[in-house]
Amino acid sequence: MASRLNKLLLSVCAPALLAVGTAYADGYWVNGQGEPIQSGGACVKSGYWTPAPAVKGCDPMAKPARIVLLPDPNGKAGAVVVRNPAGEQLLNEAYAGLQAGATGAMQRSTESEASVRARYGDVLDARSPRPVSFVVRFETGSATKLTTESAAVLEQLNKALANWPAPQLMIVGHTDRVGTAQANDGLSLKRAQTVAQLLIERGMAAQQIESAGRGEREPLVETADGVANATNRRVEITLR
Repeated sequence: MASRLNKLLLSVCAPALLAVGTAYADGYWVNGQGEPIQSGGACVKSGYWTPAPAVKGCDPMAKPARIVLLPDPNGKAGAVVVRNPAGEQLLNEAYAGLQAGATGAMQRSTESEASVRARYGDVLDARSPRPVSFVVRFETGSATKLTTESAAVLEQLNKALANWPAPQLMIVGHTDRVGTAQANDGLSLKRAQTVAQLLIERGMAAQQIESAGRGEREPLVETADGVANATNRRVEITLR
């Protein structure tokens, strides 16, 4: 009696599961009407489930992938090799494109600046600007006295900051080869920190600034040890 009662309860409480015969070829269990069985709003996967192909009502339907090679601000394009199981394609011209469908086959296309802007304008507008570098210089042996010309460079930086979304600054100090390597390490860091403090006083948030010193390791002009060089006494500021 108990056994027959259990069978009756099972047939009443789980009719969808009892109607299952085999799994979908795409890896989901189905009911007697061929519809995917859902639990908690998600389709119930079988042991045969794989990420593809997508099943309507269970997976987001696959959209064709599109790749377009954009030029740099000077109009020059690099090169990129796109590979997938269907093969590979080389893109090496500005606005050359590829589109891959659900089967993986890649089809070439030719875009233009106007067509890319029309299709992806919102994405392009959301990109951060390309990094920009500025260089200020110091008087011989000083960690605080900028050259006269450097004041104009800081003004250029301020103008760029005014229109830059979420700016981050990397400030790196350098020295010439006068003095010991250890002393120059400290001097280069102090120079970077001097510039950072100037920018903080002008309204830049401290957490948006990173400072470092490279001493005499990365000269712009190679000199013998102990030779003073104004070009090498510098702080490089990268705005990104």
